[in-house]
Amino acid sequence: MTIEQLRVGREVPTEPTTKESLQSIVATLGAKISPQDKAILRKQINETPDSKELVNFRVSGTQVLPDNEAKAAIKQGWKDGTIASIKAASDKDRQAMTKMLNIFKMGEKREAYRAINRPADILGDTVQTRIDFLAQTKDQAGKDLNRIVKTELAGKKVNFDTPINQFLTNLADARIKVTLEKNGVAKVNLEGSQIEGDTAAENLLNVILKRLSKTDVPDAQRVHEAKQFIDTKVSYGKVNPANALTQKAESIVKGLRADLNEVLGDRFPNYRAANTTYSETLTALDDLQTAAGTKINFDSPNANKQLGTAMRKLTSNYGTRANLIDALDKANQTSAKYGLKSEDDIVNQLIFVNELDRMFGAAAQTSLKGQVAEAAIGTGVDVARGRVASRALELLAEKAENLRGINKDNAIKSMEELLKRKAGQP
Repeated sequence: MTIEQLRVGREVPTEPTTKESLQSIVATLGAKISPQDKAILRKQINETPDSKELVNFRVSGTQVLPDNEAKAAIKQGWKDGTIASIKAASDKDRQAMTKMLNIFKMGEKREAYRAINRPADILGDTVQTRIDFLAQTKDQAGKDLNRIVKTELAGKKVNFDTPINQFLTNLADARIKVTLEKNGVAKVNLEGSQIEGDTAAENLLNVILKRLSKTDVPDAQRVHEAKQFIDTKVSYGKVNPANALTQKAESIVKGLRADLNEVLGDRFPNYRAANTTYSETLTALDDLQTAAGTKINFDSPNANKQLGTAMRKLTSNYGTRANLIDALDKANQTSAKYGLKSEDDIVNQLIFVNELDRMFGAAAQTSLKGQVAEAAIGTGVDVARGRVASRALELLAEKAENLRGINKDNAIKSMEELLKRKAGQP
């Protein structure tokens, strides 16, 4: 999964022409180009509006014209890739970016405001929207499931011989013996089995067999409750190689749960639908929680701030980056499947947040970048390392840029002008 594929509701189109031929067409703009080349260029801008190669141009009707606002922003130091992403962004994304820029401006005026509010908080809001929708959908599915169990499953017979027989077969394949005691409760004997000596596995299998032994009346509600009981006894998530024997037993028990679930779903379609919704939304939330960080409380009033920070992993070298991309992709797909109509793009907003940091310094003063930016110059160490001379050259460069109108205020103004444009506006 790539970041490009993560973009909500957007496919990556196939390039209609080679990079070399496209550059050749761009180079001839301003001169007379053929209608065929103009059509290729217009089509490419429409299909890949976030192309850096075409960031200085826009389409107006049938014409390809210079994009003066984009050029002005790039002149002020904004990266061409960021400008291209903004041009391709939805109106909702531009509104979010405008909020981010306003938060930065307010932080420049008031230190207390800056300490509490950061542009990344808005990115966190975007992620929180998915989380809230998934949580609400999950909760409603859970209520529906409980109602269906009470009204449709209670007292209804269901044949669960096949799952039980398969469970016993899987135990036998692992050379695990099952014996029936005088009280009618089944127990396992691990002697000579693949998991011999694993007390945790033995306890797990025995508690499941005890539960099944007590299920005298195999009605659908009791089968559902047996399924829930299994969920309390097995773990889901990352595999721990240090616990391989117990995992073997858990795998057998999980197979039983899946088979019981299939029997209930085949017999009761409404149960299957509600159970699928609950399971998929719960899985999407759990995956996102794990990838973003288990310390983040999704229900906290400040969850957006934590989520905004966590999303920075997408453009970093963190080992969890791939997991976060997959989790966000699943959250996007699952929320869309169950009715969330989102017109924003997490990646576009992330690009803008990172660009604000690059342009004006890290929002967090305690960060490495923030500390370096605030480090004093003119110390003995600085002099020894030639820092004073280096700083003098920097000041000269800054003065030259100011004379050309390149400064923070104009950079902000140029971005504001670009963000005012509506999506698809020529």
